[in-house]
Amino acid sequence: MSPRQLADPAFPTVVSEALLRSQLAPDLLWLEVTEGIMISEPEIALATLRRLRSLGIVWIPGFAAGMLLTGSDPVYTAIYQFIVIAMIYAAGGVTALLAASGYERAAFEDERLVAGR
Repeated sequence: MSPRQLADPAFPTVVSEALLRSQLAPDLLWLEVTEGIMISEPEIALATLRRLRSLGIVWIPGFAAGMLLTGSDPVYTAIYQFIVIAMIYAAGGVTALLAASGYERAAFEDERLVAGR
């Protein structure tokens, strides 16, 4: 959803009418809400999301959007998101080092035995 759609008070009505016309179950329609929308106009965004939630079609894709929806400070949310991403990258780095170490042992083990080391 764009910020303009989320700020439009008629948007939930448009979505509801589209669901009725298409006979689509509300749980099959996913509208993605990004963090940027929540930071720019949080009060309007919350009101629209509550109306869309009553239709059964709101899905929030990440923890940052969820934190912003619950009223967390955007700076605190950004710091928290940075910490989680840093932990994911660190885990990937450790995994790569362990895999490289295991590969080195497997690849050169025969040479060491032949050389008598």
